[in-house]
Amino acid sequence: MSDRYRGLSLFSAQSLCFEFTQFKLLSHSENDTTPTAVEPPTELESLEEVWSHVADETEDAVLATHARRDPQEPSRKGTQKHSKPPSSAPSSSSQPNKAEAYLASLHAAGLQPTLGDLERCRPPGHADPDTPQFEKDYNNLLDTLSRAFSKEQLRNFLEQWDRNCAWCRHHRRKHQYAEWIIEKMWGWPSLKEVARAQRDRTEISTKTFPVSPSELFLILGKDGADLLEMSLAYNVHISLASNPLALRVEGVHNALNRLTEHLASVRQRIVSEEYRLHSNTSLSSDMIQRISRLSGAFVENVGLDGLLRIQAKYERNIDVAKRLATRTIHESHQQLQSSRLAYLPSAQLVFSAPVTMFPRTYSLYPFLSPRSLPWTMNTGGAFRARRVGEWLSHNSENIEATGGLAGGNGRIISASQDSVDLKGALLSGLGRPSAGSIASTRVVKAVVGHMLVTPSSGQRPSLVPPLRGNHPFGKILRWMADQSVQSAFVPSLPAPLADTSPSQQRIVHRLSYRTMPTGHHTEDSFERAAPRINKIMRVEVALAQAGKATSASRGDTAQIKGTPSEDSETGSREDLEDDAVMPDLVFAPRYLLGLESQVDLMLPDRPMDLQLSAMECNAVEPGREPPEIQSYLADLKAFLRVEMDGRQPDPPLTFQYDGDTFILHTSASVRQSVELIDHPGESPENPELPAIKVTSESILDLEGNQKSTLCEITCEDPTSKEAWQHFFSSCDRLTSMTYQPRNTLKVEQPDNDNMI
Repeated sequence: MSDRYRGLSLFSAQSLCFEFTQFKLLSHSENDTTPTAVEPPTELESLEEVWSHVADETEDAVLATHARRDPQEPSRKGTQKHSKPPSSAPSSSSQPNKAEAYLASLHAAGLQPTLGDLERCRPPGHADPDTPQFEKDYNNLLDTLSRAFSKEQLRNFLEQWDRNCAWCRHHRRKHQYAEWIIEKMWGWPSLKEVARAQRDRTEISTKTFPVSPSELFLILGKDGADLLEMSLAYNVHISLASNPLALRVEGVHNALNRLTEHLASVRQRIVSEEYRLHSNTSLSSDMIQRISRLSGAFVENVGLDGLLRIQAKYERNIDVAKRLATRTIHESHQQLQSSRLAYLPSAQLVFSAPVTMFPRTYSLYPFLSPRSLPWTMNTGGAFRARRVGEWLSHNSENIEATGGLAGGNGRIISASQDSVDLKGALLSGLGRPSAGSIASTRVVKAVVGHMLVTPSSGQRPSLVPPLRGNHPFGKILRWMADQSVQSAFVPSLPAPLADTSPSQQRIVHRLSYRTMPTGHHTEDSFERAAPRINKIMRVEVALAQAGKATSASRGDTAQIKGTPSEDSETGSREDLEDDAVMPDLVFAPRYLLGLESQVDLMLPDRPMDLQLSAMECNAVEPGREPPEIQSYLADLKAFLRVEMDGRQPDPPLTFQYDGDTFILHTSASVRQSVELIDHPGESPENPELPAIKVTSESILDLEGNQKSTLCEITCEDPTSKEAWQHFFSSCDRLTSMTYQPRNTLKVEQPDNDNMI
């Protein structure tokens, strides 16, 4: 068909067809006197076929008319274009043209096409929108409607379908009406939307999301786990731009759109709260990072007066951050109050040569702990004071020769180089039992571990000690006091308990509260070796494992979060901590109130140090227990027995009791066992060294979610001189034991005479 007729509307085609029909009748009557009647169409054909027939017949007629013209007759435009030969068009009189008659009759009667005529153009279905055939079918149908109907007819179709539709307004383009008929009336997917969705699924682009430091921290998650999960879930590549701070995401359009919605939902969930600490001291930057990582909340200082701004995705994370920040401040005050003493054995009993020829010097050496260090310690490194060259001997100090702490031949010195009576310094701060108690007990214990020195806050991890070189130990003590060096005692298991299985175990849930100190230690307090005195309240609840409880029905047993387990048959202590148990409240809680005195004793000539403590404990009378603790224990009991799927309750962070404000120091699940440790040199022929009775504990801190172990020795009778002697002797033996390598291979020298 010639291009000049493709833009004709139906009405122009009808007019042309009617005139052409009359022309055919007249021309036929000129050549043939036999009248010819035009019969109306016997059946209603589709308008697409009508238009096709009309266009073809019209073009053939026009070509035939041009062919009958005189070749010499000039064109109206002055230029005669050659057309196709008339033989190429089919003869118009070879068959009856029903389309011409149908259009002519519609034009003569003044009729308009109806929705039924429009439905004849509707295909029975369409191809899958994700295939190329859909685009082809859509364009063909759009072209059919545009050619078969006029703009006004298409608009009338939409108006007949829905008079209130917004798509049948005037001043629209014709193809818009046709598109709306296909998409709105017939329910075909929009070709533009299909093409856009195809681009979103295939085309890769980059989008930048500006974020604040708090938003970035919460989006990253712990160790970047949330960001990695988000990258895998949306199949995008995420990188960080530092200036300005933003997330640069690369992926397909569809993934970027879904990721945009996800980030918007994360921003909407972020809650913020300001919290003031119990002191006017701000947190250090490295401590803020550790609290943020443990709690999952973004913590920052607001000024220098102890005000914090905490942001998190959940209220629970904010509560955890508050508790950790309060505990950090409390621990920092405890470290400032720590009393550091040192034991130096008598040199005359160790060396036969004069001390002036071979002076004993000490240095700070890097310390590598078999366990993770407490989260309250500075992460810039840990160092322990040791005697230079002591590792060359099999035993650091021969306690049989020096007598150790029990012999009393060495010196216990403070930072001022003054000799100190260890027993007197430990018990000097304890007072008499309070009037509100029904029983009073004095308990003296010693915990073995390591006294570690940490560099100043904000320093990068390094193997270089804060005090370089080797010095007399008195100078090291003085340097620690003058520079207010941060130090901490880290409990550790002695060598005999490192690879043994525990026995005679019991599970305890322990709460320890301490009052916030009212004053600060001065330099004189360090020089006078004043012990650290704390007013404490300790609450212990014994838990029984499933199968060992006294209750006949075990339907009320439950598992407390983080409780260590028992396996007395196989496995070491490290492996046993990860097993599951099902504890249940069996015994009534035990409340102890009193004073605690602590002294850190450095033993640089031995593999391990000591922390000694003396407690003047009083059992709290029934009915005088803190109501906050009673409410917590009631909730814990309900959690263990009924609410298995609920969240474990948190103990109160602070409470008032008898005019004092107590702050939570420890909330832990403890696995206790009583052990007997034999001396490595003991034999049946030498029964002079009895076994050491110790209590080992595997502790899981429920606040910081950190595991630790300790071994403590208890003085049986603090009022007996013999009991103190045995107590110090056990401390000497435990701190002098070294770790012996297992599975040591012995290499024998070959016999040279047998060698060829």
